[in-house]
Amino acid sequence: MGRKNKEKMISNENKVIMKIHSVFPFDLFPNSIILKKNKIDIIHRPFFFARNVFTVFISDIRTIIISSGPFFATLSFELKGMNNDQNPNPTRFLRKKDARQLRKLALSFCEVQSIQSQKKTSKKAKSNNN
Repeated sequence: MGRKNKEKMISNENKVIMKIHSVFPFDLFPNSIILKKNKIDIIHRPFFFARNVFTVFISDIRTIIISSGPFFATLSFELKGMNNDQNPNPTRFLRKKDARQLRKLALSFCEVQSIQSQKKTSKKAKSNNN
């Protein structure tokens, strides 16, 4: 694989697919969720110029829970091999439409990765049997 192909592959991995924010003034320091091809960055801003970034790889996601009220939605991520207290904090005060769209895209990426990993394991099993 040439250097240009590697650089192109890396740039495709880091391409932002979707970015959503919590709604100000309900959240004084708006949090955000950034969906990329192979990971999700959950950014919580507790105060001015401070931020906590929790990176979740698509392959580690068990499920994404959306809770919605009359105006806003909350997204919660459940990760494989994690207890409830180890999962990232829920992101609140998201626009309902944005939260549903991000969940749909992220779960479809999870499904694609799951199918790809199943194909890889079946190819390995076939090659080991021969």
